[in-house]
Amino acid sequence: MQKTPHPTSAQQLVIIVLVIIALSTIAAMVFMSEPISVEEEETPLDPSQEPVQEDILDIRSLTLSKGSLHLLIFPQAKYEITAKVVSKKRYYDGWASKIAPYDFALAWGRLLETEVSKFIIYSQIRRFYFFTCKWNCPVTQDYIADHSSNNHLIPANSNIFNALKKIKEGNIIQLWGFLVNVRGMCQERDVNWTSSTTREDTGNGACELMYVEKVRLKDKIYR
Repeated sequence: MQKTPHPTSAQQLVIIVLVIIALSTIAAMVFMSEPISVEEEETPLDPSQEPVQEDILDIRSLTLSKGSLHLLIFPQAKYEITAKVVSKKRYYDGWASKIAPYDFALAWGRLLETEVSKFIIYSQIRRFYFFTCKWNCPVTQDYIADHSSNNHLIPANSNIFNALKKIKEGNIIQLWGFLVNVRGMCQERDVNWTSSTTREDTGNGACELMYVEKVRLKDKIYR
């Protein structure tokens, strides 16, 4: 029977060092992806309220460039929303994923009541979100459409990105920022993306394209 040779002390030391390096690298990556909160707020989040939208009088565009992607971001309205994340989707393909990697389907108002939420199922695919409800749901489909939304989220910086990454389905969150329109070039091709600015629309073009400047998760606020 052939015996497997035992590693020498030097070989064992090399293995230990490599393991330590690997664990240190993983720990550093986790630490770097952890968002840093700038303040804390003890007042409970209230997702029963409607989103707050305010028209902008002095509109100034923002510029954003990533590789072959060159964009102008045009704020349309100030926007603040407190809601429950009923579905979350990460996107990797296409130019849009470079600026808005996450879509959050959000719900508020009576949709969060147990006697209502148990009748509704939410889902997301290809930048759209969908809901289905049982025939005996205590609210109408119009109410569900008016009190839920699919939000394409453009993080203002890496800390906001890490905060969005940290958020899980089922979390109650608060977002501050702007509803925006985007126009520019990607690989010498014209691109554009437009936000809805009304609660009454549905279907293609009814999603909110939001430039996120501040996030609250539980009692932590991130900028």
